[in-house]
Amino acid sequence: MIAAGVANSPMPAWSQEKGGPLSKQDVADVAAYVAGLTGGTEPIAPAPSVAPLPITPAPGVVGDPSAGSVVFAQNCAVCHGAKGEGRIGVTLQKNWAGINPAAYIRSTVEKGVTGSAMPAWLNTSGGPLTSKDIDNVSAFILTALKTSGGATPTPAPVAGPIGFGAGMAILALVVVLLGAVAYGYYRRA
Repeated sequence: MIAAGVANSPMPAWSQEKGGPLSKQDVADVAAYVAGLTGGTEPIAPAPSVAPLPITPAPGVVGDPSAGSVVFAQNCAVCHGAKGEGRIGVTLQKNWAGINPAAYIRSTVEKGVTGSAMPAWLNTSGGPLTSKDIDNVSAFILTALKTSGGATPTPAPVAGPIGFGAGMAILALVVVLLGAVAYGYYRRA
């Protein structure tokens, strides 16, 4: 992390191989110093154990939403809330619009959101999650966190002050008048 930095975060790369000022030995020294500050590299508190929720996958969704519930609880709930209701992060409890909401969610989790508190979570971008973890958490978000009410139906069009037939007659009259004006104008020229 010190040598390569963390993509999409304020943490720059410090090794000379990645364009930073520190040699390999300097990076090793800094890592040893930081590890010594906390008495070693053991985490302060172990991650809570979370049992997977029994969730039936939605049709056409890639990933295991039950396994995704564990990934969500351990990584996402702190910002997005235990039920996806939103806290620091946006609410995830919604019907996802778009042609491919799974691809949108996956891309957002993989790459993060520039200029926001949402970091990149894919391990090749500096995050802790594998591609399979991201598939699973995306399936969980799409399957378990969607609102139960379904999409809001489009309201029926409201009738205007004139009917369709009257509107078409007025439009035809305007077209005829514009045609007559154009004919007179170009005939003089």
